[in-house]
Amino acid sequence: MNNIRAKHVLIAVLVTAGCFSITNQKAIGLDSQTDGQNAQLRPGLSEEDKKRVEALSKQIAELRKQGTYLEATLLCEEVLAIRTRVQGHDHWETSDARRMVATLKQIDELPKDAQLEIKKADKASQGESQEPVSNARHQIEVRSRLLGRNHTETLRWISKLAVLLRRQGSLAESELLYRNAIEGQRQTIGEDHPRTLSNLSHLAMILHAQGEIATSEHLFRQVVKIRRRVQGDDHSDTRGAMHNLAGVLFYQGKHSESETLFRRLLQWFHERHGENHGLTLTTMGNLAEVLHAQQKWAEAETLLRRRLEIQHRQNGEKSSDIQTMHLLAVVLHDKGDFVEAERFYRDTLDAHHNTMGVDDKKLVQVMNDLAELLYDSGRFSEAEAMWVSAADSFEIVRHRMGFAGFERVRFASEASPLPSLAVCLARSGKPLQAWRRLEASLGRGLVDAIDVSAGRMAKPLTHDERNRKEQILKQLSRLDERISILLKKNVTKEERALVGELRRKRDTREAELVAFEKKIADKYGVAAGDVFELSRIQQHLESNTAILAWVDFRPHPKAFDPNGDHWACVVRHEGEPIWIKLPGSGEGGTWTDEDDARSNRVVSLVAMRPVGRPGLHSELTSLYRQRIEPVEPYLQGVKRLIVLPTGRMGAVPVEMLTDKYAVSYAPSGTMYAWLGGKTSKSQKIKKSKQEVKKSKSQNVKKTKLRKGTLLALGDPCFERDDEWENQFNALPGSRHEVRSIAALFGAEHSAQTSLLLGPLASEQNLERLMANGKLEQYQYIHLATHGELNDKEPWRSALILSQDGLQDATQRVFSGQAAYDGRLTAEQIARTWKLNADLVTLSGCETALGRAEGGEGFLGFSQALFISGARSLVLSLWKVDDKATTLLMHRFYENLLGRFDEPRVVLGRSIPAGQPMSKAEALREAKQWLRGRSPLENRTVLAKLGFDMNEERIAMARGIRISREKPRVPYDFSDPHYWAAFVLIGDPE
Repeated sequence: MNNIRAKHVLIAVLVTAGCFSITNQKAIGLDSQTDGQNAQLRPGLSEEDKKRVEALSKQIAELRKQGTYLEATLLCEEVLAIRTRVQGHDHWETSDARRMVATLKQIDELPKDAQLEIKKADKASQGESQEPVSNARHQIEVRSRLLGRNHTETLRWISKLAVLLRRQGSLAESELLYRNAIEGQRQTIGEDHPRTLSNLSHLAMILHAQGEIATSEHLFRQVVKIRRRVQGDDHSDTRGAMHNLAGVLFYQGKHSESETLFRRLLQWFHERHGENHGLTLTTMGNLAEVLHAQQKWAEAETLLRRRLEIQHRQNGEKSSDIQTMHLLAVVLHDKGDFVEAERFYRDTLDAHHNTMGVDDKKLVQVMNDLAELLYDSGRFSEAEAMWVSAADSFEIVRHRMGFAGFERVRFASEASPLPSLAVCLARSGKPLQAWRRLEASLGRGLVDAIDVSAGRMAKPLTHDERNRKEQILKQLSRLDERISILLKKNVTKEERALVGELRRKRDTREAELVAFEKKIADKYGVAAGDVFELSRIQQHLESNTAILAWVDFRPHPKAFDPNGDHWACVVRHEGEPIWIKLPGSGEGGTWTDEDDARSNRVVSLVAMRPVGRPGLHSELTSLYRQRIEPVEPYLQGVKRLIVLPTGRMGAVPVEMLTDKYAVSYAPSGTMYAWLGGKTSKSQKIKKSKQEVKKSKSQNVKKTKLRKGTLLALGDPCFERDDEWENQFNALPGSRHEVRSIAALFGAEHSAQTSLLLGPLASEQNLERLMANGKLEQYQYIHLATHGELNDKEPWRSALILSQDGLQDATQRVFSGQAAYDGRLTAEQIARTWKLNADLVTLSGCETALGRAEGGEGFLGFSQALFISGARSLVLSLWKVDDKATTLLMHRFYENLLGRFDEPRVVLGRSIPAGQPMSKAEALREAKQWLRGRSPLENRTVLAKLGFDMNEERIAMARGIRISREKPRVPYDFSDPHYWAAFVLIGDPE
């Protein structure tokens, strides 16, 4: 918990501090077209020349305010001559001066009324008569109209406005402005110009705050590389870029590497600029944060106090350094010095109100941490009040983080006060309020995103708007594909150059997308889906169904109640939510470190093949007693359990702990109800006239769903080439799996069934189905192939499809033809797919996983498929066995379609032959069936399905080979490793 809070502080420092570029903000000109040669590294001006240039710059600024542009031009030409003589013709500052001469001549040739406008704007830019944001917008409007949108002065003010909005926490609009500025600067002053690099760093910080960690790191590394080449290692801008990179490394948990780099930078800044310099002080603070994360509290505290002392000496008053005071409060809190920590937290809040005066990310973080300290101190009512205030600010700030839902996920994951507030309210005996806060913390990115999806939103896009968005997303997808193809093991110089060109094109398309989202936000408001009230969720629950969630709060070891809070929450079809406090296994029901680690330990154990893996049974029993047994008295009559997979229990299949229920999962209560949770006949929801009218006004054309139809893909062809990073083993079992499932729907090539096997199991064919609208017609979609998890960039998690022709893909990219890398990413699905499917099954490895994002769960395929239009999903939590998966899936679809000749029993209820089961019942029965069969029975069924039984193949995962050792008992799939990985998410009916 402390490390998570610590990361909040450092990243806030990075975002607030900027990119550490100390390029003269008032330098003459903003343009240069650098050639990237070592001429850039020539010595700077002599002291005499510096003084002359500074004096001339002041005179030029004064002449501009007076509107005397011809005289200003003559002085600027003198500056240009000095820089050319000393720095050379191609130096970026020489180019800036040259461009300024051109600008002054351009203004001098404008009509008098236009010159007057420029003159007034120049005067306003020097004064404080206007509010900064309003002034910046005015400056952009004037200079864009009179000088041009991509003129360097216009771009300079766009950058300034981006900085101002970023400081106010309006990251969404700030991102758009940075992208616009960068695009213009690439065309006018060049990608290597320090100003362009500065904006790239700012953009990287915003993307980092929005959870685009890998993209952010790539940009930071790009900036470091270019600054080294253009400005040299021994330049403050280069060192500042390295500083930002060190922060990203810290965020990724590379604490030792980050600490080493920060220490080197601190020494360099100290020697170059002295202890009192801003860069030195900022690095001092961030090094303290890295030390704090490693529990080196004494040294961290020393550095922070020293920084505050220096600032107090410089300012002559109580420090207003929000970052340092906050971090020092966190360090003291973690040390157990609650009294002084509270003083610094409150000083931080006062400083924030005095200097910032707006609700922003930092304010939420400070209030959250102070509330936690009050909670640790046993002042629960005060903690509740502070968390309520934090929650109010959180909702305001959350909307500023992005125009759409998922840009806000990282902020919500790190800073949301809602789960802690829910715990506090539960402790205070306020069950309904506690549920509301818990529900508001779950799946918000998904709720927001679905609210703006085409055909599903309350404020629909027009036909033209929808087409424009689809066009941009398709272009982005194709550019990503082409870049992916070129990034092989051994990239040639020509390929590297093309990658750079494609990335620049991608940046342009990304800027267009952000601009489009802003336009839609201006028209309709930012994407913000509604969280349903409890009564609306309960309308979708029958008397035998319950929602179950867990919330954990582990306080400080020196807290008033070191046992902390561990709760389960049960929601039935009527009545208030029931909150059950869960006891630990320690003396008097206290929670131990072993209790806290148990869920993670269970997942780690069960994900391993059952060879030499002792202790799983006892761990499962302990976890059942910890999480399920205390809840069972409140589940009387419940047969169906809807689990909200939150916190530590997010990756644990509940079916491993108890077989008393048909279990399914949902991102939140709201999403469960929205996706169509079953409503009994007596509880059917009647649409009001207003709802019907609203539905008609959406006027979205829907492709008719063909009932009982299946699209199934399996056994792709994987090319093996040393040029490509990943080599994938064939999956013959997936072919048998797909064919056996297809047989349940009818003939392989009937009107009801479409099979894509071998070379046909390709991106090209899926894209073709998407393009002609056929993908929307399938009721069931089943994709059986390798899954590749990317927990750093969850939208890049991929299904591996046929790679036939991959060797020719590079040439196709160079020739401008369509090219495919054989990878279907979560991002491609989210951006380009349109579904109307009752069920999508990804029968591969770890398809339910992604990057853990707090109340959002695991970010990845599940969100992508729900956005695309799926109503329920079957995904896997770990690497799965080929044969066991084939058996499980065949049985699951038999149950789902009613393709069985003898009655089958589910939870004591006999299902007559031929009667389809609900999805939750079908998956439960299939798991029970597989775990109870003998190895011989399994082998017999596999032989009937087409497996080659003459060869004892090594157990293989649909991802990476787990072991070269054969199972001790071939075809024994009774262990949870084989049957528990797949979970049903969404509508269980």
